[in-house]
Amino acid sequence: MRGQQASALRLAIGLLSARQVSDSTFDERFRVSESVSGTWSVADESVVSYEDAVVAWTAVAVPHLESVAGTYGSFVTYKEFGEAVQDAAGIRTKILLHQWVGKVLTAVTAGGTAADEPMLTALVVRQDQGIGAGYAKAAGVRDGEIPEDPELHAARERLACYQRYGATLPSNGGEPRFTPRVAAVRSGRLASGAPRPDPPKRPACPTCYLSLPASGICHNCD
Repeated sequence: MRGQQASALRLAIGLLSARQVSDSTFDERFRVSESVSGTWSVADESVVSYEDAVVAWTAVAVPHLESVAGTYGSFVTYKEFGEAVQDAAGIRTKILLHQWVGKVLTAVTAGGTAADEPMLTALVVRQDQGIGAGYAKAAGVRDGEIPEDPELHAARERLACYQRYGATLPSNGGEPRFTPRVAAVRSGRLASGAPRPDPPKRPACPTCYLSLPASGICHNCD
């Protein structure tokens, strides 16, 4: 696997270095990057194709996530991940994050070859610390079935990542852990697993439809 990743990186670097920078000014090069592709090499501002960029980002994504997995309980957001792979590859883009990051993460999962290899993509979460919609589908492709509880599946995969990539573990070897925000949401459920009922709603004013205060008198209409 590592050899395949290195080959992909060498291929991406070769494709980029083969491009010749024109004799135009910096401003002209920047306008080309912005208007034609929106994706460029940081080293010389030359345009990089989307396909070549994805190859390069995927190649650096694996070692980056392995590094994240080296700390027990750690994870990164999509935004942090996107910035990290752009910096590591030396290729940046103006394309919106959600339009390309999923393709990189899918390639990372597809690149795993060992049967016991954990899903590094479980370490990448949304801003609210929940896993993305594509995670369950990727897990289904790898495992043959979509997990019933994707968050629990991701928690188990993160633990496997910490164990595999050298994190210092607790004396008990660690346990699957939800991210803090997901844990807080799930702890708001009843022991039976049913969601807590919503608090009773106050009646609305029949005239302006705003919620009435405890007095029952609408100060907006009174």
